[in-house]
Amino acid sequence: MKHSKLILFSVLLVASLYVLPARAVSCGDSITTNVTLTTDLHCTTGYAALEVFADNVTIDLNGYRLSGTSDLAGIHVNGFDNLEVKDGVISGFWAGVNTGRSDGLEVHNTVITNVGHAVIIAMGNNARLYNNDFLFTTASAVAINNRIAGLTANNNVVENNEFHQTSIGIHICGDDADYNVLRGNLIWQSNDYGIHLIQSSNNIIKGNTILDAGLTALRLNNSSFNNIRRNSLREGRTGLSILANAGGACLGTGLNKSHRNRFVGNHSIGFETGVFLGLGTADTREVYRNRIIGNKLYNNDTGIYFNTDAHRNNATGNAYHGTTTEVIDTGVDNNY
Repeated sequence: MKHSKLILFSVLLVASLYVLPARAVSCGDSITTNVTLTTDLHCTTGYAALEVFADNVTIDLNGYRLSGTSDLAGIHVNGFDNLEVKDGVISGFWAGVNTGRSDGLEVHNTVITNVGHAVIIAMGNNARLYNNDFLFTTASAVAINNRIAGLTANNNVVENNEFHQTSIGIHICGDDADYNVLRGNLIWQSNDYGIHLIQSSNNIIKGNTILDAGLTALRLNNSSFNNIRRNSLREGRTGLSILANAGGACLGTGLNKSHRNRFVGNHSIGFETGVFLGLGTADTREVYRNRIIGNKLYNNDTGIYFNTDAHRNNATGNAYHGTTTEVIDTGVDNNY
């Protein structure tokens, strides 16, 4: 009897130590637990290739490709937190990873290519996107937005990713889409903007490289108190623009002003205009008390252009090597 109990105890102990592997997936699966791809998966029907219906789920692409058509989302989650997506390729969808009202998203070591949006964080907080490649997107590669009053899209981190041939690299949009960190990314050959903020404040934009943006490397509209440091902006029409009332379909109930942004210790090199402040459709104070200090504004046609609605901005201590016209000022009380 004692011998039988010992055998039973040993079996139970081994069973308790053995963890079943995460299961494989099929198109249209409703995901409630960790899953791992065991082959490439191409999906053509439904709303999403994979839809998540639980908190704390990991989708391990395991080196394989999840692909589909432009009328599907790749991975979709709404209202569940802490989704992790990693280690593979996502391609072909209108959105690679689409989240709504979901906190704690983590996407890493993943290539998302030939999609509309790579990652959407809608009314979501505390996401982290890192070590990914976002390639060939027809819309903004990473879209962080808030469109519902009372909700937030705060404290998201986008770092150490590579963006290539996107419409917009990183787009942050809407009231309470704030306190995000964009750090150490390489964004090159965006058709429109490398980084674009609308009605978004108190973000940290640090150590990014933005090359050859079609319109503007870094564009702020109705956005204030952003800390922009040690970025390298190179080649194109405009390096940095700080504007107000320049349009954009976001939740916007705050001031339509851009003020007290800090652009310090950056490079803005090889543009028609290195730094452009104000839209110029008014002469009232719309873009004001921004600090453009200690930057290298090299080899531009114009270093800094203050438009008529740019008032009381501080642009001292900048270097203008190779720039044809250092400053044009049609605003009020700007210091340089």
